Amino acid sequence: MNDQINQQEVETSEKAPVYTQKRFKKVNFLIFALCLVMAFVFWCYALYLDDPIMEKVVTVNFVLEGGEATDSITPVTRKVTVYGEKSVLSEINTITVKVNRNQFAEYNVDTVITIQYPKNIESVTKQLTLKLISNAEQ
Repeated sequence: MNDQINQQEVETSEKAPVYTQKRFKKVNFLIFALCLVMAFVFWCYALYLDDPIMEKVVTVNFVLEGGEATDSITPVTRKVTVYGEKSVLSEINTITVKVNRNQFAEYNVDTVITIQYPKNIESVTKQLTLKLISNAEQ
């Protein structure tokens, strides 16, 4: 019986390093997974800091569509402050707004025009006042 107990002790002591190796592998995997999650969080945070929201003054060009050849609008350009992500605003210096002749009731009357900005760009200036002018009268 004494030999049986000694043999059991030898078997469990031989299995001990295998058990601790498996346990450390599980702990190492958990640490690795936690490091991956933290790296992703830091990456998202850096991405947000790298592309902040900023303001920029751009020129808005107005183009008349559907009018007579002698018709024009005034002012043709206006400066507007827009805001958006830095990566989007860095590519934009001018914005072209197409204005339909049907939006004007008559000549030389102030008409409020709503501006549709490109995607991911916002502005406090949503509307501007324009006039339709006939060059034939001059």
